[in-house]
Amino acid sequence: MSTDSVCAGWASYAARRASASPRAPSSATALRERRNADLGLFERRIRADIATGALPADTEARAPAWYAGAVLQGMFRQSRDGATREELEAVAERALSAWP
Repeated sequence: MSTDSVCAGWASYAARRASASPRAPSSATALRERRNADLGLFERRIRADIATGALPADTEARAPAWYAGAVLQGMFRQSRDGATREELEAVAERALSAWP
């Protein structure tokens, strides 16, 4: 997967998720469940990449998954506050410099 496509994907994902409203308690619970599901998805994807050799065998999957989740949650908030696609892509590009 190219860095450009990952950055664009993260920026697009952040923009889509930013429209959710945490105002009602049920919304907050639903958002928390989504975030936790996303973390599980990220971790499974990293483990799959380890299994196929796309990432080194000694890569630890949980920390990068949580890192990605933290970056995306920040991008969601930035998107809600009016960040442009270009700004979000710049954040994603920077985050990828820490990717295994």
